[in-house]
Amino acid sequence: MSYGEREVLKGVHLSVKAGEFCALLGRNGAGKSTLMRVLMRAELPTQGQMSLRGLSWDEDSVEWAQQVAMVSEGLDVPLPLSVLAFYKRVSQYYPQWDESRFQGLLRELRFDGSKPFSSLSRGQKVQVTIAAALASQPQLILLDEVTAVLDAHARYVLLKSLREFTDRGGTVILATNIATEVHQFADHVAVLQDGKIAIHSAVEELSSTFCKLRQVQGGTPIPDRILHHPKTTLLARNSDGSDSFLVEWNQLKTLLAGGPPDTIRDRRGISVEDVFLYYTSHVDQAEELTPHSSKRGAA
Repeated sequence: MSYGEREVLKGVHLSVKAGEFCALLGRNGAGKSTLMRVLMRAELPTQGQMSLRGLSWDEDSVEWAQQVAMVSEGLDVPLPLSVLAFYKRVSQYYPQWDESRFQGLLRELRFDGSKPFSSLSRGQKVQVTIAAALASQPQLILLDEVTAVLDAHARYVLLKSLREFTDRGGTVILATNIATEVHQFADHVAVLQDGKIAIHSAVEELSSTFCKLRQVQGGTPIPDRILHHPKTTLLARNSDGSDSFLVEWNQLKTLLAGGPPDTIRDRRGISVEDVFLYYTSHVDQAEELTPHSSKRGAA
């Protein structure tokens, strides 16, 4: 995907299955919003193909619109209609619309549906739009940088509802750069870096690609050749004063024959945020990473 001579997306390949909740991470400007607009047919890709459960991107746009729902912070409805009146009209275009689910989500969100859409705050617009997306019962829901404008209650209610949607066989792709908000709900993570997918993995399989190490004061030291490697990433200073680092298993096998001793292993699970920090801290160029099958890295 290019804008003139500027190439934004560079041969992106992303395959997300039914029932998956995928967190699409990347720095600002990484191309997340561009990819989302292409998926929703809001922009024409300069090359490449895309399909949804056998439905080609090039086929009838009405069917695509019914099967793919997109929510972005910039959505607005400049009409003097209440939320309920507006979505009563919208629902006529969605054969699978579930009014009880829509009304139930509004109640759970403590949302007043009698308000005009144009009077809502940014966060309220996102709330009601996600509720409507779920009520339309599509196959795929795309969310572009929306969680930052939600309060804690709305964020939990809607992310939980999206997780339930994937449990019923739907698919969610949530683009964000706030990884902490999605770790509890996402089961897959993809990192977009320099216009490419740097990694796409099930969250539970991250420990087969990465190893988390922990340097405890006065404990077994992590070898300098690991600490000083350009791809070794400092994750955090822990409450006990220790430091946690993330390293690729392939890197460890090269630098430390036999793998790391248990005394420097951090047995806590590898989170979505850990992987995001890895790709935004020290790794400058995107490199294709495919999780390998070795069980050696299991925490």
